Amino acid sequence: MQVLYHASPQKNLKIIEPKRTLSNNKYIGDYVFATSNRTLAAMYLAVKGHAILMNAKEDPYIIICADEQEYSSKDKGGAIYTVPAVTFEVTPQAGLEDSEQVSKTPVKPLKKAEYQSSIDALREMNAKIYFVNEKEFNGLLKAKDEKKQLASLRPAAA
Repeated sequence: MQVLYHASPQKNLKIIEPKRTLSNNKYIGDYVFATSNRTLAAMYLAVKGHAILMNAKEDPYIIICADEQEYSSKDKGGAIYTVPAVTFEVTPQAGLEDSEQVSKTPVKPLKKAEYQSSIDALREMNAKIYFVNEKEFNGLLKAKDEKKQLASLRPAAA
């Protein structure tokens, strides 16, 4: 059976219900989102309200525009649910077809992995974590070579 992964700050979901979804401020449907990439799912446990950049492919990393201590104080973790892929289809969101799938129907998880923090989940996936200020973040957004810019940054201590 093919499986996908869904991340949620809620650690006790018995059924994952489709949620109203906006894309570019337009309603596109009610969906459950999932991915075949467990590392990418872990990145969606990041605390909401912070700008982030992420790469879940080779040499995964997440860049969080926040003070590490402040971020950690708000980080409550969540769960990564393993779900059957049977009701999922390619996302309607342009540019995300390779990384995201959606289901229009409720999904019952097969199992879950709980994390006390998003940082714990990301470290388990061997993702590098960078905390940057707004100026550094904006520089990364404008960078022609993001990897070169990353080389000048120091990942958060394990």
